[in-house]
Amino acid sequence: YEQNEEHQQAMEQQRLFQEAVAALPEKQRVAFNLWALGQYSLDDMATMLHENPETVKTRIRFAKNKLKQALAAFEPQLAH
Repeated sequence: YEQNEEHQQAMEQQRLFQEAVAALPEKQRVAFNLWALGQYSLDDMATMLHENPETVKTRIRFAKNKLKQALAAFEPQLAH
């Protein structure tokens, strides 16, 4: 029973995380998703996005901060 409950909680956390990522502004979401893949350097991402590397870095930082805030707001839901 405990494993099933843990599985359900993990699934709920994943759903909430996906919703939080989907709610990001598009440019932040795209930069975050490229970063999350872990396959590209900052310069590679900047080239793909036709942006300055510092701009991409800032978008990733903003996205990470927004996700932290969004997930912190969901913590009461995750406690059930």
